[in-house]
Amino acid sequence: MFKKIPDKAAIFAFCFMTALNLQAQPALVVDTRLMLLAHPLVHLFDPSSKRFRNTPSEPVDEGNTGVEKIRSEAEKVGKQLEELPQKYSEKIENAKSSKKAKLMKEFLEKKAYLENHLDLLMKRSNEAISVPGRIGMTPYSSILPTVQLIAQEIRETTSRLSKKYNSGCVIDVSSLAPLSSDQIPDSQSDLLKKNMHFSMNTEPTTASAELFSWLDTAKNYWAKRNFKIIVPVLYGGKDVRIEAAEIIAKRSSK
Repeated sequence: MFKKIPDKAAIFAFCFMTALNLQAQPALVVDTRLMLLAHPLVHLFDPSSKRFRNTPSEPVDEGNTGVEKIRSEAEKVGKQLEELPQKYSEKIENAKSSKKAKLMKEFLEKKAYLENHLDLLMKRSNEAISVPGRIGMTPYSSILPTVQLIAQEIRETTSRLSKKYNSGCVIDVSSLAPLSSDQIPDSQSDLLKKNMHFSMNTEPTTASAELFSWLDTAKNYWAKRNFKIIVPVLYGGKDVRIEAAEIIAKRSSK
């Protein structure tokens, strides 16, 4: 008639197995704002022009004159690139066997540098004539490749961390700590007191409007917390915010 209450040993075993499962697949916590601030390409963003320096989106000074200078430089770089194989083939042929590998590596590095530089110059000259009546100014669309590259590398970093820690869940807590908390509305304390956790385990079709309001006001509550005292990492989760930012910081500007 009455269900048997689990004894202490059974409860302990359940908690132990749950802890092992959490340890095997922890939820990872990242902060995409930190990742953005750490990315080398973000450091190239110029707020005044709303473009990225040293990329095809960077505006060209002096209008037509500036564009012609870039094209002239591109011709010089193209010529250097054409002459490079012959120049190094002679060096490598006359070098001692112990130095041949070093010279080959040097050749490949210079070739890659010249190719990338030529590609940048050609793209800059093309973008600089894309805005009618404003030679030298690049269109807003010119920043898209850089923005997409940053987004791609953030995704690759989170994927890398997910594989490293065998976790299928990566949580971004950036919205919990906005730069300007005074713009966040006060949380509804009465709504926060309700236990809505069970609703989150049901099918999305049965989720109520109250649940979404509860989630939204919970976000507002956490947004006003002092994260120097309270760490926004869920119990059982793993804080990889710094590690993610360090990985992003090592990405070379492209």
